[in-house]
Amino acid sequence: MHTPTLILAGALGLVGGGLSQGAGAALPESIANDLARRDADIHWPASHTPDTAVIFAHNEIAIAASCAQVWSHLVDAASWPAWYANASDIHIEGARDGLLAAQAVLRWTTFDLAVESRIHEFEPNARLGWFGKAEGVDAYHTWLLRPQGTQCVVVTEEVLRGEVAQSLLGSQPGALHDAHEQWLLGLKRRSESAG
Repeated sequence: MHTPTLILAGALGLVGGGLSQGAGAALPESIANDLARRDADIHWPASHTPDTAVIFAHNEIAIAASCAQVWSHLVDAASWPAWYANASDIHIEGARDGLLAAQAVLRWTTFDLAVESRIHEFEPNARLGWFGKAEGVDAYHTWLLRPQGTQCVVVTEEVLRGEVAQSLLGSQPGALHDAHEQWLLGLKRRSESAG
């Protein structure tokens, strides 16, 4: 198993039935902090909410670009590997122009895991969400873009569930948050340099 897989596996450990159903154990600090900052404007599918998650991550960043500019890079998944090191082998089905679209299917590799993501929410320049499945992984990842003056504030949140060894949860509970931070920093650099 490669180190990146171990990191993601640590982030996907299974404890109880979800964050709200623990057996009295305290949540790791990184997850508790992210839950406290979760965004009330996120649209969660009933099957995948922070309360049903094993791991939850919340990240946000202000980008000095319009939300339309940021969106153009976010939906250009084929270009993600140029600015996000954890994305490769990207194939999009159901999109005429090669960009993510409503109901499209994204097959890609992240952390050495082959993932199939199905676009569930697609509101240009504002919202993007997908269900993600991989061996032992069941996730929902969502993006919210908000104009703020001349900037765009990008919020990304994800719930993860899966059948991964419970012992790994305690070893690196902030791995998903850290990966999303790198994704947002790459999106910021890409969007601001493209001006």
